[in-house]
Amino acid sequence: MISDLLNKLRGRTVVEESLFRLVLPTGWRTGAPVQDLCWVYSSETPPQQLTVSLRKAASPCEKHQRSQALAELLRLRREADAQVSPNPPTLTDPDLMADDEIDSAAYEGYQAATGRLLSCCIMVSPSLLATFYYEGFGLTPETAVNTATQIFASVQLFDPLWNGA
Repeated sequence: MISDLLNKLRGRTVVEESLFRLVLPTGWRTGAPVQDLCWVYSSETPPQQLTVSLRKAASPCEKHQRSQALAELLRLRREADAQVSPNPPTLTDPDLMADDEIDSAAYEGYQAATGRLLSCCIMVSPSLLATFYYEGFGLTPETAVNTATQIFASVQLFDPLWNGA
């Protein structure tokens, strides 16, 4: 069982920051934060990028507040995608998920004029608001969606409240 996990991770990059963990596909580069609580990871061949943005909540969010925060973040992110000029991407309807600790939403998009494929996953925990934004160029839609899905499925948030902070 452990050997199966190690074989799956071989060649991949495990990113472990204080507030999140994720696994990047083979050939991706990691980098220092580009600003406070914002990281960019990339791959040159084919051109792909993952931007991770985190915000700490001013105070712990109850379940209904997490749902509201998720709806607002989702609205703002989709509006930003729709404002890309001159040809905004076509976006899918978001998939919404929730459990006791995290509310999340994910959607995809395609910008035909540039061949840009995007996937966005937003997660809201009691004290963290996290956006994982994937972009790829020159990929088939299936490859881009599979890459983004693998990355998003590997994400673990480390909410400071879960650690007693």
